[in-house]
Amino acid sequence: MFLYGSSYGTRVAMIAAELFPDRVGGLVLDGPVAPGVARVETSAVHAARAMDAFFAAVAEAVADDSPYATLGPDYREFRDNLPAEGLQLPVFLSEVPGGPHISGADMDGFVFHSLYRTTRIATLPRALHELLRGNTGFRGLRPLAARGLPIPADEDEEYFEGGVMHLTFLLWRYNDNWRDFREGVLRDAAAEVADSYPGIAEYWLDDLAAMQAIADLELIQSPGAGRHDPARIQAPVLILSGELDPITPVWQAEELSQQIPGSRLQIIPQAGHDPGLFFRPVSQAAARFFIDPEDPGIDELLDSVGAAGFRFW
Repeated sequence: MFLYGSSYGTRVAMIAAELFPDRVGGLVLDGPVAPGVARVETSAVHAARAMDAFFAAVAEAVADDSPYATLGPDYREFRDNLPAEGLQLPVFLSEVPGGPHISGADMDGFVFHSLYRTTRIATLPRALHELLRGNTGFRGLRPLAARGLPIPADEDEEYFEGGVMHLTFLLWRYNDNWRDFREGVLRDAAAEVADSYPGIAEYWLDDLAAMQAIADLELIQSPGAGRHDPARIQAPVLILSGELDPITPVWQAEELSQQIPGSRLQIIPQAGHDPGLFFRPVSQAAARFFIDPEDPGIDELLDSVGAAGFRFW
């Protein structure tokens, strides 16, 4: 059996490899959540650093006199000066007259989730540039506008399934973190990024409130029980990490690679979370890895994935 895990699915794959070493022949861990390393308390800082790295990469890619050279500070100034009622963005087929209003927190969330979803990174600078120019109808801003839309009162199956998935994610994260959780560290991390990215601070404080609610409900009696040790994995392991991943940063993948004897780590340039899901050469390399971990063609495929660059015009 060969297992490909992405994000929290990497935990499932690692646990299976530890429990059934004679049945798991290989693992690909894409955007791995490393046990004992990926701590929720400092996630706000990791997200802010990924956003800083994105704006720095954009500035480095253009001439000094380009309007994109100062995209980072221009973005923060624009966001911090939004009116109290937010910014109205037009959306086709919207039930909100004239389009929804989005806040500064919505803007930070848009950048964060664009880095999370690798496919949006290349066009994100242009989308933000058009927003700052006042071109609120730019197509690339639709995911931002959608953040201001209300959820239908009669939630359909799609919303319900998404809620169940998010609850499952919260329960697992709670189980990972609550036993020795340090609330003060999370609040300090949120305070550290509140000036530069207030929406990120708000997101992780909301996450704290959700985990506290889970604790109050006592849905998990013994959080953290039965933790597993990646060092016990015997199968060949390929670890994939996105250079701009705002959730599981590269350094966490590097630490996990050190924990698993003989594992291989590949950092995908200008990629976010779960990069193996978005680049065909990476998925092809994963398939070859399952057939023969020593296949020299694996390195050729992985090394062929260069930075996609940014689409400024």
